[in-house]
Amino acid sequence: MAEQFLRAIGNAYLVLFVIAVGLALWLPKRPGAKAAAGLAAAIVLGWPIISGFVDLQRQEREAVVTQKAVDVAYARFTARCKSAGNRIVRTVDNVEGVMLLKLRPPISFADEANPMWPGAAMAAEASGEFYIRTFIDEDWNTQVFDEKSRKIRDVFPRKPRPRYRYVDFVDANDNERYRETVDYEPIDPKAGTPWARKRAYKRALASGPPPRYAIDFEDIVDVEDRKMWIAGTIIRIVDQQTGEVIAEQTRYVMDGGQGSTGAVRTPWTHAGYSPLKCPSVVAGSSANTRTRDFVNQVLIPIQGE
Repeated sequence: MAEQFLRAIGNAYLVLFVIAVGLALWLPKRPGAKAAAGLAAAIVLGWPIISGFVDLQRQEREAVVTQKAVDVAYARFTARCKSAGNRIVRTVDNVEGVMLLKLRPPISFADEANPMWPGAAMAAEASGEFYIRTFIDEDWNTQVFDEKSRKIRDVFPRKPRPRYRYVDFVDANDNERYRETVDYEPIDPKAGTPWARKRAYKRALASGPPPRYAIDFEDIVDVEDRKMWIAGTIIRIVDQQTGEVIAEQTRYVMDGGQGSTGAVRTPWTHAGYSPLKCPSVVAGSSANTRTRDFVNQVLIPIQGE
């Protein structure tokens, strides 16, 4: 309907243009005046048409350039994904707690628009205090991957993914090591939403040796990648007794909008939720628990409360 209306307006303007030029050529008595009036009418009334045509041509050229840029970026992202994935040397059973060597930083709107922001590959992940809590929260799973059907299916009732009993980290404010735990209220068998039960987080100065296994990360900031809005990170799990890296994950994301912030769009966070990421995510996982989901595959939490 809108397209037909705009086409009608355009046709009406063309009719007006022809009539105006015709009158300008007919009304004056002298030949020279006719030519001048016709030329003036053509310029005045023809300028919007010429301007619109030039603008349309510019938009078409920009669209071609933009599509080419996206195609080049996608090809580069596909190449990067060939080196992405998990490398697991060994797994460890019955792990009570872990050490976080770094915390994921929060992202601001200014960071979202910065292609060189270091933490871009994990912009959708929980940060700061919430990053710590992802390792000790129950995080009830609602989906699993069905090996037989090769599809993701819903799980009812929900089941909690295994969690660690405590997390150690060094507070940058005082350079002291702290231990965070959480207490949950008992599950009420009559309650319809056991995953919504209340929790109380506790933090205290850690005593004794730190946990044997630690989680670290290294952000990948390649200038040429970042020009195309491609970001990467490497998550490492370290045995602090031996210094051995027992597992690592290399992850890449790409913003398909190439940094567009129109309509208050957030490029890096959007990339974290889009399909343009590798490796593929764990079935039923959330964007804000990507690190924990990988670590759970290597450091198997001890079962039970």
